Amino acid sequence: MTVIGLGTALWLQHALFGQWSDNASFSPRETRVGSGDWSAMIALAPLYGMAFAFLLAVSAFAKLEPYYVAYVLGSPVWAGALAIAGACGVMLSQPVWERVIASLERGRALGIMSLALMAGALAFGLAARTPWAATAAAGVIGIASGGLNQLIWSTAAEE
Repeated sequence: MTVIGLGTALWLQHALFGQWSDNASFSPRETRVGSGDWSAMIALAPLYGMAFAFLLAVSAFAKLEPYYVAYVLGSPVWAGALAIAGACGVMLSQPVWERVIASLERGRALGIMSLALMAGALAFGLAARTPWAATAAAGVIGIASGGLNQLIWSTAAEE
């Protein structure tokens, strides 16, 4: 997904850069990456690395969740609750994370969200055999991952 996102962003940047240079009456507010200027892309490499690692971890969790539900919880009710808790955490936390990102320095917000995600993952690992606690931890993971995803991609968009 990161490669696709990066590729389409570069394609869009190239298309818009060409459009701006062809039309003198239209000028972009600011163009940070010009044709052949790879320094900005190199500066964004750690951010794209974080996005890749984040998406890999979230995808792995989503792929393993059905096995966890089937072999550890063994309950369709808790399976639904677990999935709903994670999804609601992602969706319902977006307005809160928007305010947090706007009010804090990005590095600090990144640290808070990363710690929250690690705490949720640790709680999930420790409470895996207790359905209600695992569901609550999945909600925390959803909340933290929603904010982290929003921060990573909004930062990439601004750069």
